[in-house]
Amino acid sequence: MSDFIVSSIKLRDSGKGVLYSYEVSDSIKKFFKEPFFIDYDVSVEDVPDSILIIPLLANVLPISWLVGFNITVDSLDEQFYQAALEIKKVFIEEFPEISNKQSNIIFSQLERNHAEIKKDAMLFRACLQLDKA
Repeated sequence: MSDFIVSSIKLRDSGKGVLYSYEVSDSIKKFFKEPFFIDYDVSVEDVPDSILIIPLLANVLPISWLVGFNITVDSLDEQFYQAALEIKKVFIEEFPEISNKQSNIIFSQLERNHAEIKKDAMLFRACLQLDKA
């Protein structure tokens, strides 16, 4: 089985950037090049890792569904996890072959986060460099 394992989430640039490190199985290395990073206009120092992982997962999950590999993280936001399961169902309607592939999110802890919603917010600006298969 192929795997994508997130090994660390580190803040940079006074908390305005997030750098993700990950390890991948040899069979899926061709799809990924490190690093994956995100830059924000404000500090995200107080944001829990279970939320900080979302931009990376939002980019990698559809690839995992289509290629067939598991993603392992330490902690994950419960609402995002439930939404990802629903989104996967929609992907399966368009790409039925997904249902034949092993592609799960494996986590140590599922967290229920609460946040105050502000009127203006950008979800994220990210960079993930993919190699063409």
